[in-house]
Amino acid sequence: VADPYANAMLGSSGVCIVKYDSQLPARADAFVPPKWHDLVIVEAHLRDVLANAAADISPAARLTFAGLEKWLSSDDCYLRKCGANCVELQPIQEFTHENPDDYEWGYMPVGWFAPSSAYATDAASATQNDDFARLVAAFHRAGIAVVLDVVYNHFGEPNFLARIDKQYYFETDYNGNLSNFSGCGNDFKTTTPMARRMILESLKKLVLRYGVDGFRFDLAELVGFETLVEIERELKKINPSVILIAEPWSFRGHIAGKLKRTGFASWNDGFREFMLQYAKGCGNFEGFKYFMRGSLGGVASFTAQTVNYVESHDDMCLFDRITSNFDNPSRDDIFRYKTAYALTLLAHGIPMLAEGFDLLRTKRGKNNTYKDGYANRLDYWRAESFPEVRRWLRALVKFRLSRDGVALRRDGLDSPAFCKFYKAGECAAAVMFNADLSDARAPQIFAAFNPTDADAEFAVGGDLDGFVKIADNAYFDPRGLESGGASDGEVLRLPRMSLAVFLKR
Repeated sequence: VADPYANAMLGSSGVCIVKYDSQLPARADAFVPPKWHDLVIVEAHLRDVLANAAADISPAARLTFAGLEKWLSSDDCYLRKCGANCVELQPIQEFTHENPDDYEWGYMPVGWFAPSSAYATDAASATQNDDFARLVAAFHRAGIAVVLDVVYNHFGEPNFLARIDKQYYFETDYNGNLSNFSGCGNDFKTTTPMARRMILESLKKLVLRYGVDGFRFDLAELVGFETLVEIERELKKINPSVILIAEPWSFRGHIAGKLKRTGFASWNDGFREFMLQYAKGCGNFEGFKYFMRGSLGGVASFTAQTVNYVESHDDMCLFDRITSNFDNPSRDDIFRYKTAYALTLLAHGIPMLAEGFDLLRTKRGKNNTYKDGYANRLDYWRAESFPEVRRWLRALVKFRLSRDGVALRRDGLDSPAFCKFYKAGECAAAVMFNADLSDARAPQIFAAFNPTDADAEFAVGGDLDGFVKIADNAYFDPRGLESGGASDGEVLRLPRMSLAVFLKR
């Protein structure tokens, strides 16, 4: 039986290394993460980004915290060049693995206090603690906040806590059978005092000792509303700027509505599904308005409470949901892909991008790749086949985080007139941000989308006078495009399968 409070483990089989808190690293910096509304998150797996990296890193180091730390010192590091200012790392707490070089996503935790021995330079010497602390510090030096994906809804194998006291630590029915609303065979009972204390103390240690800036809670519905409220209260005593994100569902239910009363942001699965269908030409005007305004009144009580995304590590990646032409996509396929990400990066809320978003990433239709390191590793050469996609999406990220993008990054609640919407047919739609000029710091932005097979005409009147076109299907340049004016008189015309973004100068 492993010590549940062990700071280091030799592997997931249960052998622990005695390492006192006094031997753990001290936080190396005073980094302050961006405010929530200024975040652009990229979700990443340590080994996915390192496997094919064009860097002087040995094959063994590409499996470790230290390998990623080394790469982050280079300006050529993908996680620096993609433009995001926050990384959400897939689980790094000790997880089930047979061999250290086995590829795992990490969602089967067996030691919440121990950084994974699989990612250590020398697990037998317990370097994983210092290795992970140095990695966090390296992200901070690069100006990138660190959010950890944490799993407290179930336990991995071997299930050491069940060997200690199954009925205390896990949800069971009248006959003693384990509950399985996680889909992993055992649901953690966060309502018992020592179980909840274990969660809280492991989170505090990750903040205090390693400098972690925030957490994304896997299947947070099972962690429970009351426990999440206590987590928020305790962590904000340590770091008022802590980033707290919930995956607000499980197979039992969905608590995004309840979390509106807290300081948690929620993954927005409604955004994910609607915007994919919208990019395919199957959306509607009311849905467009709701999600572009930050899902207010639905899953969010303020605009930075929704985490908007169109793909994550789970299930098929976005490109594979759009087309099966993985290597020879059509112009329309690429338009739909850009549109889905443009909607993510232009909408109010916190945008979350999947690793490889700018590489037109494909897993060739594979749906669940949690043990498939080959399918998950990033193919950086793929960007050479689609360089315009990489340039376009990175330019959009940079634009959102620029002074010109202030109207996209909103804190709290704006007036209902801040966003003005325009309709052309059933699906084509446009939005002007800061339409009422209520924010003197924020240049007005106008974004129009026509994901249909017919040309669209937007009645804009004189609303676009003085605007400069900065993006179309092929180019994104905040200085303006040569393709010229905003509209033809009173009407903005968009051809089939096209988009346009304008900026008020």
